[in-house]
Amino acid sequence: FFFWYLGNYYYNITNKLALKAPGGATGFPMTIATLQLGIGCIWALLLWGYPDARALPKITFDDWKKTLLVGFTSAGAHAASVFALSAGALSFGQIVKAAEPAFAALVGTTFYGSKVSLAKWLCLIP
Repeated sequence: FFFWYLGNYYYNITNKLALKAPGGATGFPMTIATLQLGIGCIWALLLWGYPDARALPKITFDDWKKTLLVGFTSAGAHAASVFALSAGALSFGQIVKAAEPAFAALVGTTFYGSKVSLAKWLCLIP
């Protein structure tokens, strides 16, 4: 638990420094977000391709289509949090990242018709 927040702290500071170098909000926040996601994809492929690392998942084309919207919205949420870090103070970026559970709940209920209990909705109130 502690190491998750410590890693998140250093991730945000490193992101902020990387975003300030090319000019902040007028720099390349979407390029940096895209590169981060691309490197994550390469890392996942390496983990599946490395012998004895992980078994390659067996999914059908219909399974792939079902995950496409989730992947797209997750990428959008990541890009929004990186853009928020470039647009203002580090605390503003933290606020945007803290809104991700509410964003996920709204996407789940709107696009997938999943039910969220009243207790979970109440947990999303700041």
